[in-house]
Amino acid sequence: MDDSLGKIINEEDKIIKNGLENLITKEKNLIHEYRVMNNYKDKFTGNLNSALNEELEKRKLYLLYKIQSKEEQYKSLIKLLEYLTFLDNKKKNLDIENVRKKLFEL
Repeated sequence: MDDSLGKIINEEDKIIKNGLENLITKEKNLIHEYRVMNNYKDKFTGNLNSALNEELEKRKLYLLYKIQSKEEQYKSLIKLLEYLTFLDNKKKNLDIENVRKKLFEL
């Protein structure tokens, strides 16, 4: 049973890893496309220029949203880590008190 559980966990880890790698690749491609489009936006005129500017604005808004989302995720993660540290310290203090009580009972 442990072997199959290990295989299941390994497969799930691979799925998560592949998903994250795909997401990172897509974000890098989006940033690259944005930079290329931004470099060439002044070389076009008329409808093509306005369409290019619209597409740049869409991508810019999406990238700003992603940055803002990541900042919020970081803030939440820091709060979670602080809370976990707090709980860990509480548990250590409780363990110390229990050891102290047992020593006094001796």
